[in-house]
Amino acid sequence: MEEAISKVEATIAHLHKELQSPEIAFDAHKSLELYRELGDAQKKHDHLFERWQFLENSTSPPPPPSPS
Repeated sequence: MEEAISKVEATIAHLHKELQSPEIAFDAHKSLELYRELGDAQKKHDHLFERWQFLENSTSPPPPPSPS
């Protein structure tokens, strides 16, 4: 799971870098395409992170019983 999240984070970083390129600033179609890809990658990242948190919480040991 962590590897998948890291890959998506690398994709997001790459897309941010591409969007800062001066060539992209003058290409509306390419810019729009990259922003869509960025949005998709961010949604995937959010989903993977939420899933990872859920799995982490569901596999943690239960708290110790309180003394009676």
